[in-house]
Amino acid sequence: MKISANYPIQKLENRTDHQDKKLFEEAKRAKDISSLKKVAHDFESLFVEIMLKSMRKTVAKSGFLDGGNAEDVYKSMLDTEYSKDIASNSGTNGLAYQIEKQLLIVLDKNQKKVALDSYSREEGKD
Repeated sequence: MKISANYPIQKLENRTDHQDKKLFEEAKRAKDISSLKKVAHDFESLFVEIMLKSMRKTVAKSGFLDGGNAEDVYKSMLDTEYSKDIASNSGTNGLAYQIEKQLLIVLDKNQKKVALDSYSREEGKD
């Protein structure tokens, strides 16, 4: 659903019109989902970076052409960039997708619980 830019999201929360409240809730949910996706991809990137650094430690140095501290810093930065690239291109096979899927289930359950709780409070007023 396309969100109208007529009202800032902060002002929608204070309005009493049912459509505006529904639009505000959908905007909040879209923000939750986009932040959830970012966190999941950041976590996968961090996980892959730790894995790459651990793998790099197992490779023996020859002693012939080792660059010392500068090479270590460069390889650390390279691992960070590799991990970001791997995480962003993992698609549905990656860890981020699985995390998103599980967290969306939890988010949906929480949304349904909040909706049921508010519905039962509304019913109690009659």
